[in-house]
Amino acid sequence: MPTRFTDKELALIDELVSNGIADSRSAVIRRGVHHLADSVHRAWVGASIAHSYSERPQTPEDDELAMASAIAMPEAEPGSPGRSIRRGQPVLVAIGYRER
Repeated sequence: MPTRFTDKELALIDELVSNGIADSRSAVIRRGVHHLADSVHRAWVGASIAHSYSERPQTPEDDELAMASAIAMPEAEPGSPGRSIRRGQPVLVAIGYRER
């Protein structure tokens, strides 16, 4: 599929090849297509997650479940010292941050 690039775009592609990002111009373009597709997919997933939260906002029960999971995770990690989260320590909860 023939494609036309400006001299500036070709220079950028050649720079990526010379920096070892890909082995050829074609490989740079293929990686670019994959990167664009991944970026679009991630945007769709993010929009879907945001939409689901707007349709069903987080409840206090969800907060309790998130806290229980946060406390259980370090204890379930192989090789972890199994330290529990104590009151007054900062905790990440779902997407936000708050003090316990």
